[in-house]
Amino acid sequence: MHTLPTTRATQPKKARSGPSAMVWMVALAVMGVVLGAGGGYIWLRLRQSQAAKNASVPPTPGPSAGLGATLNCPPDMVPVSGGSFKKGSSKEDQQSFGSSDESLLASVPVESFCVDTLEFPNKPGRKPRVSVSWLDAKGLCDAAGKRLCTENEWEKACKGPGNARYSSGDTLVASACNTGTAGGTPGTLAASGQFDQCRFNFGPSDMSGNAAEWTSTTFPGSTEDMTIKGGSFDSPSDTSRCAARKRGATTHKDANLGFRCCANPLP
Repeated sequence: MHTLPTTRATQPKKARSGPSAMVWMVALAVMGVVLGAGGGYIWLRLRQSQAAKNASVPPTPGPSAGLGATLNCPPDMVPVSGGSFKKGSSKEDQQSFGSSDESLLASVPVESFCVDTLEFPNKPGRKPRVSVSWLDAKGLCDAAGKRLCTENEWEKACKGPGNARYSSGDTLVASACNTGTAGGTPGTLAASGQFDQCRFNFGPSDMSGNAAEWTSTTFPGSTEDMTIKGGSFDSPSDTSRCAARKRGATTHKDANLGFRCCANPLP
């Protein structure tokens, strides 16, 4: 018997169905778009990062920013930076000391300035010049290329950045400054800078006690009398508070009354 030849082994297999060439082209196009977008995003981020590195950055203020130490003043003067400070005294102080002439505590702006470290003639170890009228004090400051301090300047220099009550600090320290006692026992005029503890914050010495000091400010409510600050060696310590003040005629002289000078910062 003859077996009929089979064609199964010799017949070509049909190709499996798969994506057409058109589908592959679309897929490749989409992948190109995605990769292109991703690459573009990365490139853009790199450009932004580089631009940020190249951008000029403003310098960060150092530790002395905002302090008087950044001002240019003569070597015998203390720099005081401008800004607002708390001028005057609290209601409690005014009630405690009967200080009706003092202004009520309020924020007051002041420009930067320089103030003498010591009372005139601003020489360590020498007694301040006293028994000087306001007119003479103004003339002596002018002759030195300076000027009398305004009341606001004087008080800010006395209080310092912490708005202390006394030039020695917020709390009165016994014998820190050259003042009289509550019982009326007077002291004597001392050489400038002798009371080492009677300076605080900005650093001017003897702003509380020793010699009282003229300012260039007319006393409130007066058209002629000038403002005197700082207390003195023969007055109670409460009168040496930075906010305390009294009045005096421009021709007035006293053995406990002197002055110190202020000036604008140097260029």
